[in-house]
Amino acid sequence: MTMRATTAPRDPCGERPKLALIRSNHILAVFKEYLSFVIGIPFDRIQTSGFYANLDHDVNAYNTREIIVNRACLISYEPCVKLAKELFAELKTSCSAEHQLLSDIECNQVPIYMRQYIYAAAIEHGDQHDFEFLLRKWEKEHYMLERDRIWYGMCGTNVRNNSDTMWMALLKNRARESFKHRAIQCSKKLTHESLLMDLLMDNKQLMDEMEFEDAYYMLTLAIRQLSTTEQIARLDTFLKSLGPPGKRWAGQRAQTLNRMHWKNTTAADVAGNASLAIAEMRRMHVVVL
Repeated sequence: MTMRATTAPRDPCGERPKLALIRSNHILAVFKEYLSFVIGIPFDRIQTSGFYANLDHDVNAYNTREIIVNRACLISYEPCVKLAKELFAELKTSCSAEHQLLSDIECNQVPIYMRQYIYAAAIEHGDQHDFEFLLRKWEKEHYMLERDRIWYGMCGTNVRNNSDTMWMALLKNRARESFKHRAIQCSKKLTHESLLMDLLMDNKQLMDEMEFEDAYYMLTLAIRQLSTTEQIARLDTFLKSLGPPGKRWAGQRAQTLNRMHWKNTTAADVAGNASLAIAEMRRMHVVVL
């Protein structure tokens, strides 16, 4: 039994795409400004005191710093991006030899708790040479925890060819790798919402070549990143082309539509509250943490 053809879902707010995009961008800008207060201030404080300070005997400080660095780089907080690019440039020099692994603390001086976030920010805001360097190190790395950190970093790419390259490299290493694990890692960092979906749609034979479990996690990750009605329409066409197995992703499709509906109906109210909080923090000159 094949899936019934569907049409593109109606915009939950009934807005024209251009207006919806402007509204969405405004909401995102408000959230980022709010998070710059909440995360940026403690990040600046940590940077002033030093990223290694008090880590040997204070587990709470270690965990707190990891969270703050992660969130600061996720929202592209400028000081975090600047730090990431500087540390990554140093890393490319100190670990430049082909035989040097990023798990080697003799050449990799980036604090372990910061590495994956520094890698990801450097890739997102860097150039092609940065990605190629990280890919080479991932292919040579044999220490699994460092491979995890490097993979998370590559998930920060916003270049289609780079995204294709890393996922195809994963397919070549399928005997060694867990697609579920890699998909979960990328779910925390993908910066471009449709790159993985584009790869799968343009190379449908990949779905046939993979074990179902591997294909399931890859396509699930791709669906989770979709955010427009046009993308959902493309997804419906693709799922229909898979035949009966395409129904396996009906739940993920529904969850994505629910997130889109929330963004179009509720996110503006939350952003309004964030705007009030920003104004109050400015008035009181609150220093978080």
